[in-house]
Amino acid sequence: MVQTGRISYCGQQIHYELINTGAFQSAPILLLGGVLQDRRSWERYIQDISPEHALLNVD
Repeated sequence: MVQTGRISYCGQQIHYELINTGAFQSAPILLLGGVLQDRRSWERYIQDISPEHALLNVD
């Protein structure tokens, strides 16, 4: 399950994805990219990590 949304901060729109949160009792893992990365940089890791952990992927 993927939930997407946007928040506004200092006039900028920040896109996020909340991935696979239903089955886990722990806090989600926050995925943040570097200077030249966006949320798509994590796609290959999300497939491996999301079955065991909830993820918050921020653009």
